[in-house]
Amino acid sequence: MKTPTALFLVFIFILFACQPNLTGEGEKIYDPQLSKIMVEQLGISDSVDIVPPSTFEVRRNLINNGNANVNDAYVIRDRIQPMVFQAIVGNYGFDTIPNMTIYDETINGPLLNASQSDTISFGPIGPLGCGMYKETITIDTLNTVGESNELDNESIHYFFVPSTQNFGLTKNEIVTGAPHTDGQIITTIFTITAGPTFSVDYAHFTFVSTEGSTAKTFPPAPVTIPAGTSLNVSMEITVKEHTFTSGFESSITGKITAISEDGCIIRQETAKVYVEHEN
Repeated sequence: MKTPTALFLVFIFILFACQPNLTGEGEKIYDPQLSKIMVEQLGISDSVDIVPPSTFEVRRNLINNGNANVNDAYVIRDRIQPMVFQAIVGNYGFDTIPNMTIYDETINGPLLNASQSDTISFGPIGPLGCGMYKETITIDTLNTVGESNELDNESIHYFFVPSTQNFGLTKNEIVTGAPHTDGQIITTIFTITAGPTFSVDYAHFTFVSTEGSTAKTFPPAPVTIPAGTSLNVSMEITVKEHTFTSGFESSITGKITAISEDGCIIRQETAKVYVEHEN
């Protein structure tokens, strides 16, 4: 014989199992889209879409992955907030500007049967000034649809509008292959040249190693390069001895990120070094 508590739990399970659930599916699509970069740390750890300073649209695939149909009218909201690049100690990177929204649109959501999907779109958006933006799409903003999961209705993504200005970022690959006996070795010199009228920040360095070697730069990030000057950044790797595994490429890849003082220009450069192994 089931206890009252067990019967209540069964009732709750059946209740939620027979509800719809609206959520986004796949990535947002920006049209037109110029490119995409990965921004790590700096207040953002996500892929960032690069869009033109002209108008563009945003599309999102919406799915009802619950077990019941959506029969109630509901609202979907798209909100875009500008971000500011802050190069100060303790708050280095991009952050939203408090209480500022530059785009806010609501649409009526489609009525979807269980397992049915549809595409929603917003725009035209812009033209927007250069810089980083945070976009938040919220499904069923007024919670008019009883869903099995109310925690997956919000999706956040970032996009970037580039500046018409530019600055220099080049690399000189001194070494592209390193044996174990090298230990610590400088493999690459990156040169960052600030604009004639604006400074640039060497903002971030990351590396990916397939077999345990490490990398760092001299000087380490962050560093501000004043207007009209250049900075050489040396990438040094420390090789870790390892035994060859068939089908396993031994390498280490370093990437630096440089950003203009106003956050309107982001440039990245990578260098790859192959590491010898023992059979």
